[in-house]
Amino acid sequence: MRIKRSIVAALLLCGGLALTNAQAAPDLLLVGDVETAVAQKDFDQAIARITNALATTPQQDTEVRLDLLQRLAMVYEVAERWSDAAQTWEQGAAVLARWKGERVPELSQWYEAASKAYERAGLTRQAFEQGRAAFAVDQANLGAAHPALVPARQRLLALATEIGDSEAVAAYQPLSRGRGRQANVPTVPVPAIDHINVDYGEVNPNNFARVKVFFGTDRNVTGSRKPDSYFGGERGQFNWGTVDVSVPRTHKPGAVERPSIMSFEVHESPERHMVLMSMTVLDGQEALQEMRRTLEQQGSDQAFVFVHGYNVSFADAARRTAQIAYDLNFPGLPILYSWPSRASTLDYIADTAVVRHSGRNLLRFLEEIVQKSGAKRIHLVAHSMGNRALTDALELYAVRHAQESKPAFDQIIFTAPDVDAGLFSEMVQTIRPIAKRLTLYASDQDLALSVSRKLHGSRPRAGQAGDDILVMNAIDTVDMTALGDDVLGHSYFANDASALSDLLSLFTVAQGPESRCGLVPRASNRGEHWQFDPARCNGSVWLSAMSLWHARGPQALDYAKQMALDAQASSVTQAQQEWQQITQALEQLIESAGPRR
Repeated sequence: MRIKRSIVAALLLCGGLALTNAQAAPDLLLVGDVETAVAQKDFDQAIARITNALATTPQQDTEVRLDLLQRLAMVYEVAERWSDAAQTWEQGAAVLARWKGERVPELSQWYEAASKAYERAGLTRQAFEQGRAAFAVDQANLGAAHPALVPARQRLLALATEIGDSEAVAAYQPLSRGRGRQANVPTVPVPAIDHINVDYGEVNPNNFARVKVFFGTDRNVTGSRKPDSYFGGERGQFNWGTVDVSVPRTHKPGAVERPSIMSFEVHESPERHMVLMSMTVLDGQEALQEMRRTLEQQGSDQAFVFVHGYNVSFADAARRTAQIAYDLNFPGLPILYSWPSRASTLDYIADTAVVRHSGRNLLRFLEEIVQKSGAKRIHLVAHSMGNRALTDALELYAVRHAQESKPAFDQIIFTAPDVDAGLFSEMVQTIRPIAKRLTLYASDQDLALSVSRKLHGSRPRAGQAGDDILVMNAIDTVDMTALGDDVLGHSYFANDASALSDLLSLFTVAQGPESRCGLVPRASNRGEHWQFDPARCNGSVWLSAMSLWHARGPQALDYAKQMALDAQASSVTQAQQEWQQITQALEQLIESAGPRR
């Protein structure tokens, strides 16, 4: 089970929510204390530790409270206090339903856990009721005849038979062909190479786009038949594959649209939300062949690899990768590397322990992409704790490929790296030869880095700005503090001043900071670096200009001028002004870029 998204992590690429003054940072040492107590079979101590944390966590900190309830239920289960566990799962389900609505997909996991705990406690009636609630959520999201519902239907039939509920026995009989929509749902294959397709019912494909995200992951396979929960938060065998993510036509750049109780939405739809529509697990060589085929179809030679940070599920990382690719109109392969983060607010220490184990897997993944994907311009973007895996992988890559004459990577962007600043400085010197440009995005408003610094003896983190901002000749340091605690996130982008435009500048023409929109030089006691000033850059104009540059090259300027003339002829003043601004941005872009590569 995963409890999604943190109210704590101020995520540059992962869209975390900012803390309000009323919200307190979680006790990140709690996990270790509880695990130690459980290992010593001191269950009372573990339970007391969690219940005390619950008592001191404000009611409005819903996600932290859910995380604590999940841990409390799990401790009860280890202690074989099944009735207490079931009641705690049920309590968490009620909290989640009030927060996100009665049909939010992850709610079924809470109901199912409560049902199984009640069954272990010998309380069959309660087990049936909670199981029925879980089934209702899944049925609302997947459709009545989806194959993923078959095991739950069989279990409910058995429970209904045991309690003698004849109406329920009739209701949960196996569906015959022609009943419901079963005839229209393809049989889900279960070969070694797996494929899952989610039926979202009658949707208009013109109302959303599909972004194919390639992935590599060393997460465990959970056994779930849903793309959202196919991969878990523990270490597992390495898997390659693709996942199709929907992007609604009403999408706002920078956002990751999800169901919201504020909009009275009860289930996800590709016409309104970013959803994982299908997933295919592939053999590594087949995945690389599919990459080559996709690049040939696109007429492109580019790829970017995104490595997510702490407290991120596979599904959320896939959505974010798709959002970046879509918003940048990226002409190439969006590739996700997903390491086994537990996707939990309180699992910072657990994520710290596992992320570096993924470094060698990431190394091999990158080597395969460089050698066999067909991409010639490969960009890397890592966020927060994901930089630990990336820097480990790149340091090894640099040593193993020291004799190669050309850099393997084009742009490498380290966003808010949760890495010791001194160690990062040393590693950058080794990494520098394998990239055309290194960029560091730092912020003085990142709470996750502030918490990390305290946990690491007040030693500076590489992603922190302020007095300890890291400045080196080998890397371009950009202070993104002006964008608050969500440097590449949604609200700032929607206000036409986002670092996404800076990211696209790097991907498009590999400009130095002196030529990029919104960057101004700043001197400090550590040397000269760059500061992003949103007031100096209209993000939407630059994104439009660079998208045209991607598609048309230098001919984009003639196109923009013609569009401005057309807008003038039609007396559409706003459109005329926008195209004039895009024309000016293209003129600057072409002048600074020189001949197109």
